[in-house]
Amino acid sequence: MYYEGEIIGGYNKVLSVKHGGMGIVYLCLDERDSSLVALKTIPHKYLFDIFGVERFIQEGRIWMRLGQHQNIVEAYKVEVIDGFPFIFMEQVVNESKVDSSLRTLLTSGSLSISSVINIAIDICSAFSHAYNISPTLIHRDLKPENILINRQGTAKVTDFGLSLDEYYDIDLPSSGGISLNYPRARKTKLNEVIGTPMYMAPELWSGYKADVSSDIYSFGCILFEMLSNRPAFVGDTIDELKDRHLRGDYVSLLSLNSKTPHNISSLVNACLENRKENRPESFDEILSSLSSETNYRKNNVQHYSKATSRVEDVIQSYINMGMYEHAKEHLSNHSDSIDDDLSKNRLYFYTHYGLGEYDKAIYFNELILNENNADLKALQNKAAILAISGRQEEAISIWKDCLEHDNKLAPSYMNLGHIYLAKKENNKALKYFKKAVRIDPFDSSLWHGMSYVYDSLGDTEKWIYCLRNAVNYTLDYSEKIIFFMKIINTEAAMYFDEPTYEQLLMSADYLPPSRLGKILNSTGYYRRAFGKMSNPTLDPDFTVFFVRTYVYVNMLSCYLTNEEMRKASIASEEIINILNKWVCLKETKGTDVYEYGLATLFLLYADVLYVKNKDNECIELITIYSNEIQDESLLARLNIGLGNYYLNNHDISLALKHYARGCNSIDDDYLYDVFGFKRHQLDGFVGSLSNSVLPNVSGDLYL
Repeated sequence: MYYEGEIIGGYNKVLSVKHGGMGIVYLCLDERDSSLVALKTIPHKYLFDIFGVERFIQEGRIWMRLGQHQNIVEAYKVEVIDGFPFIFMEQVVNESKVDSSLRTLLTSGSLSISSVINIAIDICSAFSHAYNISPTLIHRDLKPENILINRQGTAKVTDFGLSLDEYYDIDLPSSGGISLNYPRARKTKLNEVIGTPMYMAPELWSGYKADVSSDIYSFGCILFEMLSNRPAFVGDTIDELKDRHLRGDYVSLLSLNSKTPHNISSLVNACLENRKENRPESFDEILSSLSSETNYRKNNVQHYSKATSRVEDVIQSYINMGMYEHAKEHLSNHSDSIDDDLSKNRLYFYTHYGLGEYDKAIYFNELILNENNADLKALQNKAAILAISGRQEEAISIWKDCLEHDNKLAPSYMNLGHIYLAKKENNKALKYFKKAVRIDPFDSSLWHGMSYVYDSLGDTEKWIYCLRNAVNYTLDYSEKIIFFMKIINTEAAMYFDEPTYEQLLMSADYLPPSRLGKILNSTGYYRRAFGKMSNPTLDPDFTVFFVRTYVYVNMLSCYLTNEEMRKASIASEEIINILNKWVCLKETKGTDVYEYGLATLFLLYADVLYVKNKDNECIELITIYSNEIQDESLLARLNIGLGNYYLNNHDISLALKHYARGCNSIDDDYLYDVFGFKRHQLDGFVGSLSNSVLPNVSGDLYL
């Protein structure tokens, strides 16, 4: 695993890491010539599968044979570095901070008919070229996530040749109430179901071999979604979704978008025929039909030199990743090579805005508006700066004016939601957040903002629902964990389901160590303890161990509450294994790092004491290793945790012993930060124990 700032292969500096069903993608800067490159590899747990690694390399070479084409993401080379197989490929950049996929474009608002036709032409051109080079090549997993849109609006198809990777074995859920708001599940074992459920041709559901007509069906699903702003096939379970594909059960496109040209509507229906012999024979045939729509074809396309495009892409990539100082430096050194003034001014605006240099940001935004005072993007940016400057009413007026011109602008609705939330006008805030979510349901920041409103309104159930969606839809691993931790110390954590836990456990494996301080700071329980340490160096091992243990502890609490003792036992075993793995690293860690890790994991580990058949093992391990912890505050909390355990088992003597140790070591501020009660409350509680009186234990006293 590589982290941000590390170097792959001697000169590829990692700017960001993305993880998905198809593996890991490192977005890198080639330090030799400041160009961007994306390095794709398989999930690390599959490195021991020799067949899988060889197949990945072979499929990368198939992709490379497609060469250069304006509508295909180019694969440059395949190379094994430090035992990892990598496909070096073109990095596609646009202004989205999420990703450059068509999925992001679909959720940012409605697309014009012209934009849809142009993207569709690009996709068909890619497949026409691919089949001319390799007539037997089938994509097998065409979906919005595998279509990238660059800064000039050109669509590029990616992941050619990577669709028959049977080493990615993810079981599809069957009927059982599993929500498919946005199903990404795949099953790619040879001769079994291949693809993504919303875009899979009927013959694939029945186990037949994929061919060009299967890709054409997937294309039809995407074209339908671009025109209607909703999937062609939806269902609450995999079984229901399968049935709708097999029966061709989808809503009329014209009923959803009456502006759709009839020829295009007929083309969509032809692509979605459930009998493949009734679909168009080739992408060339579809391309011919699309090109006949002369009113919507591309015109006046701006041409960019490769050098200009490369400079802009590098700067935009830095901006997207929040590396504004790097963007400013690169822009300063290469601004003369950017010919397009609008593009240059936007880059200057976002760079200065990100650095908090609002006067300069305003200057460049005004240059854009001087050229076009109806530029909605620039108007929204102007409103954002006005809001930051305290001129909220002016900002509100501009955002509302923008929505008069285009009522599908999710950012305007979202910003209005935040403005009214700050003004404590919760009902207005909720109205705007809901409108934004209807347009862009996969934007985690929208769900996070709406969670604040429901929290203010005291609606716990909806607060949980919004935070769960914030966890599910964010691609940033540290944000995913932080959203989760807002719930974890409340009873509402019980609302999380096992798929969400699995997602969080996966996030732990790809979390940059540099984010751990932010995560610890978000928990409250560990903020003061972290500050008391002599600033130990945080390393990848501890990052992964801490987050995974935190997730497992919450799973354990859920299982204990629901009396699912078999699952509780499995979760407790995982927690024990993590602690034992950390102990084994003692010789390789610095003293501060090791002690801090041991103490922190022990604090989480104490919950295992409440699992039958595990408590004796836990007590034994705590006895053996707790003497290695020197930090008094951490030891104090551990002793209070042990006191709770013994009190739960009605062993007042041992409970009193550990509570007394905890009281003697813990300071007042830390006591309040961690447990939420005052010194006299704890003293009174321990005093009642000293008199052999078993008090009614408040829930606040539990960890």
